[in-house]
Amino acid sequence: MAFRGDERERVRSALAACRTALAASGGRASDSAIGKALGYHHETVRKWIGAERRPEPLFVRSLAELAGLDPARVLADIGWLPPREEGPGSGAEPFPPAVLTALTALGALDGLEDRLRTLPSAPPRPAPVRAAEAVLAQGPSAGRFRVALTHVRSGEVYPASSSLLAEFEPAADARPLSAPELAARALAAGLPDAGTEAARTGGNGGPDAPGPPKPARTANGTANGTATAVGPTATAAPVSGSLSAEEHARFGAELRLVTAGALRAAGEWSWQGEPGTSLWRGTARRWPAHLLVQNDRTGLARPAVSPRPLPSPRPMVVVGAVWSVAYAAALLAEALGWEHVPVSSASAVDRGRVVHSDPLDRRTGRLRGWAVVARHLADRHRAHDPWPAVVVVKPYVFDAEGPYADGLLSLLRDTPARIVYARPARAYVDWWEARRDLTALGGTPGPRWAAGTWQALERVEDVLRERRRHAGVPADSDLLLELPEPDEPPRARRAAWPGQLMDDQFRICWRVLEWLDQVANRGRASLLRDLRPSPVADNAGLLRFDQRVRELPAR
Repeated sequence: MAFRGDERERVRSALAACRTALAASGGRASDSAIGKALGYHHETVRKWIGAERRPEPLFVRSLAELAGLDPARVLADIGWLPPREEGPGSGAEPFPPAVLTALTALGALDGLEDRLRTLPSAPPRPAPVRAAEAVLAQGPSAGRFRVALTHVRSGEVYPASSSLLAEFEPAADARPLSAPELAARALAAGLPDAGTEAARTGGNGGPDAPGPPKPARTANGTANGTATAVGPTATAAPVSGSLSAEEHARFGAELRLVTAGALRAAGEWSWQGEPGTSLWRGTARRWPAHLLVQNDRTGLARPAVSPRPLPSPRPMVVVGAVWSVAYAAALLAEALGWEHVPVSSASAVDRGRVVHSDPLDRRTGRLRGWAVVARHLADRHRAHDPWPAVVVVKPYVFDAEGPYADGLLSLLRDTPARIVYARPARAYVDWWEARRDLTALGGTPGPRWAAGTWQALERVEDVLRERRRHAGVPADSDLLLELPEPDEPPRARRAAWPGQLMDDQFRICWRVLEWLDQVANRGRASLLRDLRPSPVADNAGLLRFDQRVRELPAR
């Protein structure tokens, strides 16, 4: 697309300012370094920054974030409107300033303005629900699929939902769409590249085709949840039942097209049920299947709702994954009424809030997501703007190599937030390694994944030890625990989690609440007696006397 009017000069000026800010902050500002950080070829970066070609808005926003600038301001300087993004509670209509001023002046409720600003118009809807609504809507696919929603529950003492699934079963009289029909649907959905690939391959893309992600490497739906292309995911494995492998793939391609828009900002989710995989077989009516899976507690960002104030208002950073403490972090945010911020490759900051935007590639995006959220956290702390949030960052972020590895770790070391970390039990890492192999046909070999995971954990623990020795960090800033080894070896072939792992998520959450009561809530009514409506509040009577909470080992 060509420049319009004086747009070329505005672009050149704005991107030069981003490069200058990046260099001033100590970052590498060469074309090749920026390209490596953001996932673009260095020649493309050179032409965009030099205004030889009109840059993509996503690149402008990403470069602004990398430089620590406000993306909305940079886009406004160029004269572009910021791209539409969704964040927790973004559907809420803002209260007019005059109304907020008048209500606050009445003094009817302390902190009324802040509370009103955090009220969402509706709770965020999980990805399976959004996808079901899209498929059942009065559109071209109406009546072509039977849709069923179900939960997988885990836990023994504290049972809770570990996954939400939507199963899409082709109707008895439905026939798979042809390649030209898929291409036409893709074009109508604004995905012409996907349609071209479907037409070229007959709906059966090869290993390098830009199709939907291979069956997820994270069996609870923590794959990159923004894929919109339509090529099938597996070609060699046979399909049982009445459908051929190609027919199964074509129905899957149709579903991905129909649900693409609805899933754009639905958190982290994954398509499951491909031929050759087996983990979710027991949850489906037929196999192979079309299953959309999400842990709607860990994989979905949630806004703050009537957040519980603390005398020392500092956010929380939890380093963990499903096999350690990610679920406990989500429970904690819910119990406190705080914002739940799972960091992903799609995390961005727009107009002062964390949003879910179009991601870069997973390798680059996951690093950028943590950098963006960590800087936002630090900026709000410097501005004395309390942020009641539980930020969850996965350990693999810190397995990065290259020039940015130390920077990512330093953001963790220097964060003004409180940090919660629990070293996982080896049995749970082994369980997750085996579980991955049941949900994917390719990708990183299990032993290599496990080695990288333990390396990342060692790096995190080294930084936390260094942080404890840092003169500027208060002694009560961090809580470091260990997950106990389970009483029995976990079984990887079950869709449900090990019961003790789920139970320990509740126990760790309660332990963190007790710790916060001691270090951040002195002189006030106990947090444990003023929890927001949540699963932890529902189980408070049991947790208060659960001896295993006291037995959680500290590091």
